[in-house]
Amino acid sequence: MQLYIADPDTLVFTAGRVLVLEWRANVTLAGMEHVQRAYDDLRARFGRGLFLFTVVRDAPVPSKEVRKVIADFMNAGNGVFVASVAAYTARGLRAAIVRQVAFALALMARTAYRHEPCDSIEAGVKWLEKNAHIQDGKELRACLAAMGLVDAVN
Repeated sequence: MQLYIADPDTLVFTAGRVLVLEWRANVTLAGMEHVQRAYDDLRARFGRGLFLFTVVRDAPVPSKEVRKVIADFMNAGNGVFVASVAAYTARGLRAAIVRQVAFALALMARTAYRHEPCDSIEAGVKWLEKNAHIQDGKELRACLAAMGLVDAVN
């Protein structure tokens, strides 16, 4: 596991071929810089066959500038990412709006890889294991548990 940042807004780490990103409070350009660095490191190590696992807590809709950076990042992952999961843990009206914006970003990015929205972190891990045939599932679970994102490793 390689940790890139853990601050009040953003958590970024890698676990095997998985880039894990948690937006905690705000979706920022600074956070995206850490995401890009983690992505570049994974590309240098593995080339292709990567996975993106995003957790969205109670973050508001990002600014137009940040949305563009995210869409460009997702588009650049074509041919590199096998699949992407976005786990939304917040509930309520604002969370629903954030989910819709994220869906629009995925469409705008024109991703060639499958992007799956999930309603929990556990559902996202299970989806990757089942549908993306991820080989790093056990390592991912251990890392998520270590970072306090899941309660126990199954």
